[in-house]
Amino acid sequence: QSDKLSIKEKMGTIKVSEIFENALAKTNAEFEKFLKKERIKIPGKTINLVTGVVYKNNLVFSTTGKIKALLIYPEKKDNEDKKIYKITPVNETETNKINLAKIFSNLTEGKIALEGFFVFTNEILPEYISNKHLTKIITTLPPVSAIEQIKTQLHKINSYVNFLAIFIKSSTIPEVKRSISKMQL
Repeated sequence: QSDKLSIKEKMGTIKVSEIFENALAKTNAEFEKFLKKERIKIPGKTINLVTGVVYKNNLVFSTTGKIKALLIYPEKKDNEDKKIYKITPVNETETNKINLAKIFSNLTEGKIALEGFFVFTNEILPEYISNKHLTKIITTLPPVSAIEQIKTQLHKINSYVNFLAIFIKSSTIPEVKRSISKMQL
């Protein structure tokens, strides 16, 4: 109740990242309490989690473990006016030792580029699909088709491996320049 009152008071000035950070702090505390109460021991290196919020093309997220966050954005156009996309890692920190008391301790925020994409993967996916190929699939196909294309490729692998891939597409629509010409009658 006090959180609701506090949020209502700050409604015009509060940021989504502040609400998210508050929720993560509570999640950390509850998770630690749960582990102690249930006497559960989890090896930190087995945990790979991602959580986040997308609001008006702003992304706030936190990862734990060996989750890779990649930003795909149009860098320029070639001679044929075709977009050339670049892929860049956002979080390079891979931690083998995870503090279970603060499972979500790093917070990253930013905007998804106009006509860009954000991708979360586990450490295994890039070993089977290159960043260049992943970029081509994501930028040329609709999201559902891109997922199916990647699934089809991964089903051909003869080993039992778990894959993680989350695609977030920019919701910003590029401005269309229109000109209106007047006709005289």
